[in-house]
Amino acid sequence: MYSPLSLLYTEEQTPEFCMWAIKQAPLFLPYVTHQTPELCLAAVQENGLALQYVRQQTPEICLAAVQNLGGVLRYVKKQTPELCLAAVNQDRSAIHFVEPRLRSYVSRIFDAPPL
Repeated sequence: MYSPLSLLYTEEQTPEFCMWAIKQAPLFLPYVTHQTPELCLAAVQENGLALQYVRQQTPEICLAAVQNLGGVLRYVKKQTPELCLAAVNQDRSAIHFVEPRLRSYVSRIFDAPPL
């Protein structure tokens, strides 16, 4: 019987095994040797916090992560208006993680006072 912990000591990580393990335990993503966009997307869809372990963030991966858990906006390396709006839509308190250059725009959309 396999466990997601097997990622820690398996020398040959097959794509199938990695996908299975990440769907079981998305926060084990840093232990995957070869992170594919599909694998990272699956991880953040299961648990948005996995975004902090994604080595190559894409807009699609970031969007899925903030739609899952708005507060992970803090881990987005390149914030865009779309990502910020999606994050704040999912969790209003995510406005605290919006970069200053985008904060007034996002605040206007949600009719909230800028921080």
